[in-house]
Amino acid sequence: MKVILDPALFLTQVPDRLSADEDAELTRLVADAVRVCRQRGYQVVAAGPYWKRMQQELVRPLERVGGRELKAGLDTLRSLAVPQNLPVAPAGSRKKVWGVKQLFDWPRLGSGWLEQMEQLLIGCALLGGPFILLVRHFEGRNQKTYATGRCELVEKMRWRLYIQVTGQPQCTIPCIRNPRNLLVDWTQRFDESLPAQSDGARFPFCPPEKWWRRHVEPFRTMQSKPAWIDVRDNGWARPATGGGRHWDVYIADPKLAESIGLGQLNIVQWEVRPEGKIGDIHHTPTGKQSRLADTTGWSCD
Repeated sequence: MKVILDPALFLTQVPDRLSADEDAELTRLVADAVRVCRQRGYQVVAAGPYWKRMQQELVRPLERVGGRELKAGLDTLRSLAVPQNLPVAPAGSRKKVWGVKQLFDWPRLGSGWLEQMEQLLIGCALLGGPFILLVRHFEGRNQKTYATGRCELVEKMRWRLYIQVTGQPQCTIPCIRNPRNLLVDWTQRFDESLPAQSDGARFPFCPPEKWWRRHVEPFRTMQSKPAWIDVRDNGWARPATGGGRHWDVYIADPKLAESIGLGQLNIVQWEVRPEGKIGDIHHTPTGKQSRLADTTGWSCD
């Protein structure tokens, strides 16, 4: 597997200056990129003009202003890069790309990145083999936030790129931002903190069939809150308090709600240090404990 780095990974708010918060965010982003590569033995694509420009315009200025941990992370990421000579599409061949303009025809990146990334991705498609794109999310670029009171849902606007060159099979490139997106593939589109069956969750989020298709409805309003929708039509929303480190799960099937005893559960979210066991009941509100009849949970199989 080969990894393409999104040049936006290295963007700063103000050139030649880095706040403590921004240094911490960039350090985390670079550390996530390193983990993605090291955990699977992936190689970073260092191809021609794209790599040279990214190093000169974005990485080296960042090294001058970044803290010690950020600089060390950038050095490690560079050590994982492998020079790559990519093939060029034959003259006259038709080339189509989907999703690339949304990411790279973006004012904050500056001019020329769209054409450079299109050439890079077409070359990768011609080379063959699996690729992933390590991306950074920005509001208005590849994410959109929906909020009702203190309940927020962040929609990922782009989770896959597609490249088609005449005479070649279509190349699909997943958009990844952290190791969890590889371990639980549907988190490439859905929230990473939703509990998965592979987490050992008793009450896992089960993604809709063909979750990657754009026509699949990933979320809608339930109980006046934006909520992720699973394969059973259950809604997974953030608590009205805006915190709690759990999901409010609204059960759509009356029979399932009746067997459990409640139509709404509070389920522990996935995170590095969860409050309780991931995918178990976080708590049951006072006055409802006696109604909870079955905590067996459900399966995605």
